[in-house]
Amino acid sequence: MDGTKNSNFTNETTSSPPYNMPPPSYGFSNPMVLGVSNQPGQVPISSMGNQWAGNPNVVYVQPPSIAAVGICGLHPETAHINDYMAWSIFNMLCCGLLLGIIGCVLSSQVQQRKVAGDVEGAKSLSTGTAMWNAFTTLAGIVTEANKGIEFELVKQLATNHPTDLTLLGSRDQQRGEEAPAQLGSSLNVKKYVGHLDVLINNAGTAIRKSGLKALKDIFNTNVYAVKQMNDAMPPLLRNSRRIVNVSIEAGAMSMEYCSQDLETKFLNPNLTGTELEELFAPLFKAVEEGNDPKMAGFDHIKFPALEDFYLLYYCASKLGVNILTRLEARDWDKKYSTKNATISAVCSGFCATDLNSKAQGARSPKLGADSILHGVYTENLENEQFWRNGSRLPLKSEE
Repeated sequence: MDGTKNSNFTNETTSSPPYNMPPPSYGFSNPMVLGVSNQPGQVPISSMGNQWAGNPNVVYVQPPSIAAVGICGLHPETAHINDYMAWSIFNMLCCGLLLGIIGCVLSSQVQQRKVAGDVEGAKSLSTGTAMWNAFTTLAGIVTEANKGIEFELVKQLATNHPTDLTLLGSRDQQRGEEAPAQLGSSLNVKKYVGHLDVLINNAGTAIRKSGLKALKDIFNTNVYAVKQMNDAMPPLLRNSRRIVNVSIEAGAMSMEYCSQDLETKFLNPNLTGTELEELFAPLFKAVEEGNDPKMAGFDHIKFPALEDFYLLYYCASKLGVNILTRLEARDWDKKYSTKNATISAVCSGFCATDLNSKAQGARSPKLGADSILHGVYTENLENEQFWRNGSRLPLKSEE
C-alpha cells in the first residue's frame, strides 16, 4: 500500500467493503480477539457478558459509569502513578466480587506507597494492579454495539472471523440484550479472560451546551478515555497488532481555525503527552472565565444551523484524538513491552447515528464501519496516520 489510496474503496451505494480482506499471512492466530470501545467512562468494561448462542464467539457486556477515586497528601514524585482504584471498584461490582476485592486491596497498597513517597514500590505495584485488573476484565471490547457504527462493526467482525472471539457491549442493558436478537441469536452467559489483537476506540460524544462542564465532558469522552483505554490494554495486546482511534475530519477543521502558534506546537514532532494537554489548558481556562476562546488560540468555527461553541468543543476534542494518535504511535515501543503496534486515527464519515439524530443525507453506519476496518485489515498500513475511506487525510483541513 502506498499510503495514499486504497483501490478497494467503493462509493456510497455499493455493498463491498473499502478495505482489503485479511490475507492468510496477516498473522492473527486463533483465538483472535477483536475489541471496539465506545465507553465514555475511564475504566474498561465487565468480563461477564451474554453470549450469542447462534454465534458462540460474540459476547455482550454492560459497562457502568463510575466516578474516579483520588487521595490527598501525595508526594510530587508519586502523584503521576496510577492506582487504578476506579477500575478495581468496577471489577468488584461487575466482574466478580472476590477478584474485584483483590484489585481494590492492590490499589489501596499503591495509594499507601504513593503517600509514603515510595516511587519504585508504587510503580511496581501499579503495574501489577493494572495487569490484575486487565485479566479480570475483557480482553476485547465492543461497547455501545447495539446500534449505529458499532453494531455494524460487530456484524462484520463476527462474519469475517467466525472462529475468533468478538466481544460486544452496551451501557444500556435492555438495548444490549436486544442487539443479539436483532442478529438472530439468543443469549447465555460467558466469562472470558485472554489476549487482545485489535482495539477500536470509538468513544464519542457531542454536547450542545456551552460552558466548562460541557467542554470537560466532551474531552473526557473523546480524548482522555481513549488515552486511558490504550494505556490500560498493553498487558493484553500481542505484538504487531492494531489500535484504531476513531476520529472525524472535524479535527482537521479545528487545526485550520487554530492560531499559527498553536498549529506549530501541535505539529511539533517532539511534542509530549503532557505538552498536548497543556496546549488545551488555555481553552479550558477561557471557557471557565467566560472569555472568548479566540484569546486562547481557538477561533470560532462557523457552520450553518450549528452553534459555534458546539463545533469548537467537539472539533477541538477530535484534533486532540488525531495528535494523540501520532504521539502514541511514536512512543509505543518505548513505553510498553508489547511491540510494533500500528496505531491509526480513522474517520468514519458523517453517518446517520443517535449522535446526530440520524441526520437525513448522512451515509449509512455500514459504510462508516467499512472505513474504520481499513485500519484493521490493510496490510503494511503506514503508522500514526489519519484515514478516511482508505485515503490518507491531512491533519489540517485544506478547504
